Amino acid sequence: MSDKKWAEYALEAVSTAAKANEYFTADDVWELIDKAAPDGIDVREMGHVLSQAVKDEVCIADGRAPHEGPGHGQVLTRWRSLILEVDVTGTDNEDNYPDQPEGSGDLPF
Repeated sequence: MSDKKWAEYALEAVSTAAKANEYFTADDVWELIDKAAPDGIDVREMGHVLSQAVKDEVCIADGRAPHEGPGHGQVLTRWRSLILEVDVTGTDNEDNYPDQPEGSGDLPF
């Protein structure tokens, strides 16, 4: 897979993560692309992919998050989605709004 093809694939994974999660990290994106870059792809390329996602208005840097793997205290950039897809039908209310009080899905607005 060429660098350009991989970058397109990785950018699609960023979009997928951003559509499904209000906040995510590069680790979440790596999980979507099997946590490993193909031979010849420098894993640091993810930084370029995320920069492109910002330019494409997919996400924006929104703070720091702890790294969930080896790295001993390493901190990752937390990204906030600008394209989050929220179920407005109310069928998935608990998953999209876990902090809402019981019955709040019945509000008339």
